[in-house]
Amino acid sequence: MVAQIQTVVSELTSHGYRRVWGLLHRQHERQDQLPVNVKRVFRVMRDHKPLLERRRKQSGVARRHMRGGWPCRRAILAGAPMASSFAARMAPGYW
Repeated sequence: MVAQIQTVVSELTSHGYRRVWGLLHRQHERQDQLPVNVKRVFRVMRDHKPLLERRRKQSGVARRHMRGGWPCRRAILAGAPMASSFAARMAPGYW
């Protein structure tokens, strides 16, 4: 297992245990081998140190997405700029 993880990690520029697990999982499916457990991949990577460091939140950096996601009905009816373009794409009679 360690050798397989090291070969996958050596091919990637950035690697987390989920990405490594996914690649190993697909590789095992193609070769009709038993599936790989994601918890085992995490433990092996943690114990043998190929895990990436956790990303820390940068202070003072704004989020890149809108709060709340989709525009609410009130904003659409009020004619907010983004909401009006959203309403134009909706099927007639949606509201």
